[in-house]
Amino acid sequence: MLDEYDAVFEYLPCLVIVYCLVAFSYTPWLSTLYIIFVLLDYGVNITLKRWIKDPRPREWSNTKDPNYYGMPSGHTEMVALGMGFLSFSGMGNWWIVLGLLCFVFVERWVRQKHTILQLMGGIMVGMGMAYLANQIWRIR
Repeated sequence: MLDEYDAVFEYLPCLVIVYCLVAFSYTPWLSTLYIIFVLLDYGVNITLKRWIKDPRPREWSNTKDPNYYGMPSGHTEMVALGMGFLSFSGMGNWWIVLGLLCFVFVERWVRQKHTILQLMGGIMVGMGMAYLANQIWRIR
């Protein structure tokens, strides 16, 4: 069940996506690569959730939704992807996104949306995707 804070916290990764696109706006190739990896990361997240099937800490009403499963956390994964992109590219202030990542991590854990392991899994997958994108960026 959604409460009044969910509407605010659900869209924090979108803020990171917008920030990264603004930071990469002068480098069209990097912006395109980032958009591709955001979409790819979303697909990887859904696939991993369906494969691992690790339940969230508290019960959810809609168990048929693939987002019912908690491993890896999509929010921390998407924010970590943005932070990794900013860090590897040397553009933008990645430490701002690091602060947001810490905030998202604590918020998702305190509100029992994810376990610590699920949140760490999201960070690992997001940073791994950013590393893969960095390797592609270096090849060009």
